[in-house]
Amino acid sequence: LYTVTCSASTPPSTNGATNLFFSTGVRSVLVPEQAADLYRTAAYWSDLALVPIPDGSRIRLSAADAASPYTATNDGSGLAALFDGDPATYWHTWWSQSTTGDPTYGRYIDIALPQSVTEIALLYQVRATNANVAPNAFVIGVGSDGTNWTPLGAPVDATDTGAVIPSAAAAWGRIPWLTHTEGFDRLRIGITTAGGNALTQGPDTNSTALAELTIFTR
Repeated sequence: LYTVTCSASTPPSTNGATNLFFSTGVRSVLVPEQAADLYRTAAYWSDLALVPIPDGSRIRLSAADAASPYTATNDGSGLAALFDGDPATYWHTWWSQSTTGDPTYGRYIDIALPQSVTEIALLYQVRATNANVAPNAFVIGVGSDGTNWTPLGAPVDATDTGAVIPSAAAAWGRIPWLTHTEGFDRLRIGITTAGGNALTQGPDTNSTALAELTIFTR
């Protein structure tokens, strides 16, 4: 997915070959989901935030597949930043002018998936240079026409099993596997709280930002 780096003095290895993982370099390391427990037992990672990579297939996306009425034009690099593999770029919602959040999904991004799926998981990266509006909670909606949306359960926050909701700059977060009984090819990624502020109200200048976004299915 991204450039492989290592911030540990003695990385775990098997038969002399370093295990594959990638790191943000800010005490947040992405590791294979199947090996997460093994990494947790290694002393090298005891002070790092381990974020399991979802055990599924990555859905290839670009800015052409995404839309959001909240994208700021005076801050960040727009929706393209979410899919460019560069943690230095970021998507930001408006903060210099008031907007009104959706009462269910807050400030959201709509994604057109290339195929119909029934199960998804997400990885995202907090903005690298500033975490003051890092997401605190998400509501994920699904649909098939881009107009009607069904929320997949309650808001996902740091209390949910399998979720990783970081507050540090450049850290990686994880939305665990969510399932719908029917296939869907539209995804609404709603951020309902960020930086401790509700994004489901307005008009106000509350905002949020993301550096990277990756979606998986299985």
